[in-house]
Amino acid sequence: MNDKDKKTITDSFVKILNIHNELERKPKDYGTGELIHVREIHLIQTIGQNKNIYLTKLAQLTGVTKGAISQNLSKLERKGYVEKIRDPKNNSKNLIRLTNKGKIAYFGHEHYHEKVDRNLMNYLEKVENNNTPFLIELFSKLEGWIHECLVTER
Repeated sequence: MNDKDKKTITDSFVKILNIHNELERKPKDYGTGELIHVREIHLIQTIGQNKNIYLTKLAQLTGVTKGAISQNLSKLERKGYVEKIRDPKNNSKNLIRLTNKGKIAYFGHEHYHEKVDRNLMNYLEKVENNNTPFLIELFSKLEGWIHECLVTER
């Protein structure tokens, strides 16, 4: 690949990241009549995908500290999206689950992603199978490089 093509690709990738960052900054209404920030909806999503989850497991799945998860859960609990209940099998632990309002936000977020992801999914349907390993490797490497940047900045 020549230098001009490499520059075009990297410039496009940076633009994609910038647009994505702008989208992520704006809170959205996922059907509850309230604006929900990205960190909140992604926490709701993880809880929705893992019914009756412990705080420690939630922290592991999201890659966020237990302290940060605890603070975010308290906020979501005050807003009525999640609730903590005593684990009947272990009285010293709380299980976290979505309330009805939390389920509305969860399914609203799912619907949002179905709409947003539709163009990419339709495009990928047309991609030749022999390109699949390259695309998987490319995105895996991008994820690793970006994660490395994040880790070194902490």
